[in-house]
Amino acid sequence: MTYSEVIRTQRKAKGLTLEALAKRCGTFKGYISGIENARVAPPAVDLAVKLARALGVDADDLIELGWATKAPKRIRQRAMECIRFNGNSLLCMRVPSE
Repeated sequence: MTYSEVIRTQRKAKGLTLEALAKRCGTFKGYISGIENARVAPPAVDLAVKLARALGVDADDLIELGWATKAPKRIRQRAMECIRFNGNSLLCMRVPSE
């Protein structure tokens, strides 16, 4: 699931409008719409934390997914293979460190 899909899915699951979510996060409805439609990159950490709180998801997971979304294409493809969003948290298949 992409960052945009997570935001939209969780917003709708919480019964929030774009305007209501924007108000909770101190931003604009158009910006939230841009995130949901992948017209803008995932936000900076401070807004990602506000989104996570408003949507009831883990902030670190949302930030990690945002980072993967912003990464260069080759890295993004590998990262997205390892990251899956499941309900309120990400399922990350991490390689054990040696």
